[in-house]
Parts: sequence; C-alpha cells; structure tokens
Amino acid sequence: MPTLLRILAITALFLGVGPPVGALTFAFVGGAGAVLTGQPTGTAGMILNGGLLGIVVSWFIGGIQAAVVGFAMAAFAALSGRLSIVVAMLAGAITGAVYVAGEGLEPLFASLVVVVHIVPAGLCGFIAKAIWGPRA
Repeated sequence: MPTLLRILAITALFLGVGPPVGALTFAFVGGAGAVLTGQPTGTAGMILNGGLLGIVVSWFIGGIQAAVVGFAMAAFAALSGRLSIVVAMLAGAITGAVYVAGEGLEPLFASLVVVVHIVPAGLCGFIAKAIWGPRA
C-alpha cells in the first residue's frame, strides 16, 4: 500500500473508531471512578448514562484528537517502517493533556479525560497493527 494511502487509512481508522471507544471508556471508567471515590449518590449513573449517550456525538468531541493521534502513528510508521502502539498511546496521552490543559478541571477528572484518550489510542493502534503490520 502506498505511503500516503496508508497514512490516510490509519488516520481514518482512528477517526472512525477512537471517539466512540473514548465515550465508552468515559462511561465505564468514569462511572466506576465515581463509585470508588465516594462521589454523591447518582453521580456514577449520571456519568455512565452521559458517556453512553455521548457515543452519538463522540466524533464532534474527540474527532480532532483521534485524527491527530492516528496521523502521529501513521507518520511514525512512514518514517520508521513499523507501527507502534506505544507511539499511539503516547500521542493519546499528549492530546488528552492538551485537551484538559486550559480547562481548570479537578485533578481526578482531568486524569479521567487523559485516560479516555489513551485507551482508544491503544485499541486503535492494536487494530491498525493487526491490519497493516508485518505478516508472520
């Protein structure tokens, strides 16, 4: 597959799959975190339901970050000749940190938002490596 087409395909994979996976991660990790940290009654359910309903609009919320992470993984692959899940996850952590940088969020919620960027990046990186990685 030509390099430009491969970069576009990997970026499209991240753009298509990453945001809904991020919404699910937000729903389940955020809901569990609310229970484990003793948040007020109803908070976990609100986060869980909000994340599940957020799947519908997840591309508007996380589309740019997903495209940036996908492009970073694809560009690294084009330069180095190998797909790296670690690069995808690092790019996810960086985009998550940039996303929360100016928001003034409480540290626990900011951490959740960064995790919501890392998990889909790792999953999409795994899928990309399975599709376009070296064959055994």
